Amino acid sequence: MLAGDGGGTTSQVICGIDWVTSTRTDGGTSNDIAVANMSLGGIGPPVGSCATTTDPQHRALCASTAAGVSYVVAAGNDGWDFDYAPEPSTPAAYPEALIVTAMGDTDGQPGATGAAPVCKTGEADDRYASFSNYALTAGGASHSVAAPGVCIRSTWPGGSYNTVSGTSMASPHVAGAVALCLDEAGDAGPCAGLAPARIVERMRADAAERSRAGTGYGFAGDPAQPVTDRYFGYLTWAAEAPADTTAPFVTSTSTTAGQAGVARGAAVSVASGEPMDRPSAESAFSLTRASDGARVAGSFSWSANPMTFRPSAALSQGTAYVADLATGASDAAGNRLAAERRWSFKTLASVTAHPGALVVEAGRVRSGSRLQLTADDNRFFALDSTRSGTRTSSWYGRFAGVSNALSSLRRNYRGKSSAGCTQKISIYNATTKRWVGLSSRSVGRTEVGVALSPPGSARDYVTGTSGDGEIRIRVRSTRASSAFYTSGDLLRIAYHRP
Repeated sequence: MLAGDGGGTTSQVICGIDWVTSTRTDGGTSNDIAVANMSLGGIGPPVGSCATTTDPQHRALCASTAAGVSYVVAAGNDGWDFDYAPEPSTPAAYPEALIVTAMGDTDGQPGATGAAPVCKTGEADDRYASFSNYALTAGGASHSVAAPGVCIRSTWPGGSYNTVSGTSMASPHVAGAVALCLDEAGDAGPCAGLAPARIVERMRADAAERSRAGTGYGFAGDPAQPVTDRYFGYLTWAAEAPADTTAPFVTSTSTTAGQAGVARGAAVSVASGEPMDRPSAESAFSLTRASDGARVAGSFSWSANPMTFRPSAALSQGTAYVADLATGASDAAGNRLAAERRWSFKTLASVTAHPGALVVEAGRVRSGSRLQLTADDNRFFALDSTRSGTRTSSWYGRFAGVSNALSSLRRNYRGKSSAGCTQKISIYNATTKRWVGLSSRSVGRTEVGVALSPPGSARDYVTGTSGDGEIRIRVRSTRASSAFYTSGDLLRIAYHRP
């Protein structure tokens, strides 16, 4: 890609990436490049996604990874965060690549017992390299690993050898490890058949597992021995992995078996104990309506191992559904799911209710009944006020059969008064045994509508502690003098129940 002095232009780098891509798209398979090392970098523009980026170098690398090439990139030697958003180091900041930081290793053994490196002062055995760039964001950390990069003996231009330091010396170690993970002497490795993004996950997972195994493997500065505000990643592990013959299994689901009251817009997730083969898992999953087996259409997304299915449209209310992951799902090694996972859940039901009874507290019924409160149709329940003292018109509606497991309670009232008065609408708190004010306003001959939700938990306003109970909504109107009457046109509540 670059000239003999190690320098060059971005356009040269892009041409190099495009050439690598062409080996995968030229119609032949004998020259396909699977792994490319990039021991180079510079300051680039802010990094976007492959779908939105306008950075030509990033677009070229996105196209190349889409063609199946895994890129291993040096983090850089500036001692700063390569993922600094305004001015990132590129191509290190591209999330599609596996980024390599540098550490020192003088004896090839764990425990930091080796001598200090002789070619470069200020460095130490089994410690991060002081010059190495690092990640400072979760995004940068999610595609970073470490490898030896201090005092590395390597071939040199002119047919000789030299000992130098840098992340450019660390990244080839990892590129070689990725190649071995794909294939060794014609034998498929554990990375065989995986897309580049999955290979990044596999390399990082293998490194983390080895470092956590209690063997002392790792270095000062890795996630087990972190440096504040610097993420160097786990030390790459490239030992031959034993053949995976263990069947995968489901570790958790969301929704859960038997769950009631699931939101109609909820997604369904399945987590497994190891990386899955995504096409087979997606093909083996189904979500159907329990009553007639009708299949729900939707799309899939992945976050490492968990697979999430999102329905294309909201699920039906108050309806039972069955989610199923069949044994056709397999892990990355081709082992089929140990056992089918099948579970059911039920969505929330939306309920609109009107009072089944009215209780007059002050005043006298002038006309109508609760039946006049079922619609906004100018058919009124009218109540005369008292005729002495503070003139008062007060009544409440009783709503029976309301589940104690309700949620999203909301009430709606429309009404007017023959003369100006103060009207307060309250809801009875069955827990505290007190009326809770929801609104207070002046009301006259013009009909006024009010729609509000009560404060706190909706369950506090239902009588009883389980099963179905009752909700009470009160309309109380007062006037200092002169009798009046109030007219209610609509009273209803709306809520969700399992």
